[in-house]
Amino acid sequence: MNLPASLRVLLLLIVASRSASAVVPLTPSFDPQTQACGLQQLQQAHVPSVGQNSVFIAIRSALGFEPKTTVFNYDEPYPHLPTVSVNSRIQKPGCAFITAVVQGNTDAGYSKVLVSGSFCLVGPARWSSLDLVAIMASDR
Repeated sequence: MNLPASLRVLLLLIVASRSASAVVPLTPSFDPQTQACGLQQLQQAHVPSVGQNSVFIAIRSALGFEPKTTVFNYDEPYPHLPTVSVNSRIQKPGCAFITAVVQGNTDAGYSKVLVSGSFCLVGPARWSSLDLVAIMASDR
């Protein structure tokens, strides 16, 4: 059976589109336990809910795809979001230790909060922490 070229191309596109899988971008992320623990810690330290994701973004950006010594500053020009400064240092192969300072507009409900913890890779750009802590800082 000899099909016209245009019909063969159409059939090829249909078959190819059905067999192709979606491409998912690789971005740094936390395992579910670390995400839940971090959220609980930030809530207990009274970080407003609107700013909690900013803290996660800053920590994931500092950690990146592999442990490294770096500083990452998250500072968006919106008064309802905090500024977050994260220091990351290599702790051991596959792991990094971070310290972060979260500060924001007091009118938006922010107090200075310190966040720290060890993070280890558990998959491609997937981080886990068993000791993530967030505490309100005293400004004495």
